[in-house]
Amino acid sequence: MSGQKSNSTVLKSTANAASSIATLSGAIPPRRRETYREMKDYTTALTYYQKGLKIREEKLAKNHPDLAVIYHNMSKLYFSTQKYSMAKKYVQQAVEIGQEKLSSTHPHLVEYRETFEKTRKKQ
Repeated sequence: MSGQKSNSTVLKSTANAASSIATLSGAIPPRRRETYREMKDYTTALTYYQKGLKIREEKLAKNHPDLAVIYHNMSKLYFSTQKYSMAKKYVQQAVEIGQEKLSSTHPHLVEYRETFEKTRKKQ
């Protein structure tokens, strides 16, 4: 493996680069949150999701579609850790915002509904 970077190293490098850019704007980079989730570092990912959510909740309307994206991603994170009631709570919020703000065929809303059904079946 000489000369090649492991996937973990590449993902961490990507997260660090995104972090530098986001620091300038005072935001937590979405890619960093997803990187940690993909690496199955769920505790770190959750910390970043919660920080990102707090920032967005302070700056955006309660029904802003960007919040739905974060809620959905948090739901997927909780689903990955088998915390299905928390997963359902967050995806339900994503669906509610999506139904209010997006068309019924919007890809995000379709995905939120699919995640909701997948989560509901686990309970």
